[in-house]
Amino acid sequence: HYECQVSSHPPIVQPYYLTVVVPEMNIADERGHPIKNKYYNSGSTIELQCTVNKIPEAQIILWKWGTKVLNFDNSRGGISVKADVTDNGALSRLFIANSNPHDSGNYTCALGEIAQASVTVVVLNGKDGEAPAAMHIGASSLLLGSQPLVLLGTLSTLMDISRRIR
Repeated sequence: HYECQVSSHPPIVQPYYLTVVVPEMNIADERGHPIKNKYYNSGSTIELQCTVNKIPEAQIILWKWGTKVLNFDNSRGGISVKADVTDNGALSRLFIANSNPHDSGNYTCALGEIAQASVTVVVLNGKDGEAPAAMHIGASSLLLGSQPLVLLGTLSTLMDISRRIR
């Protein structure tokens, strides 16, 4: 509640009420299920749906791949966006035809500088769905990294404490 006051006698006061509308953005798969990560087989069409609710005014919804804004005239081709106005916002759908592992990465739908939502997309090698080599390396280094040492150190400390308590 805000008031605008004119210094007169008697004072004139006009109340104002401020409502802050914060847009809500979510990314879903082709079936409308909210997602944070999505896997596709190579050659399939990537379809991501960005739902925006509570849009304060007419805004453009942009799709980004990493930091790069996706547009339709890039050298890759096969990228299209369909946008629809809904009762309480908008729905923007991104389509990327004939996907390949190079299309893997972070996809973001952004409502200017106001709000955004992101999803990680992984396109698997071949039609059989084999994970890219980088994922295998990442997974093995994760298992052979420092986590087992931290776990071993924690267990050793807990065992030492339990011996002292007895």
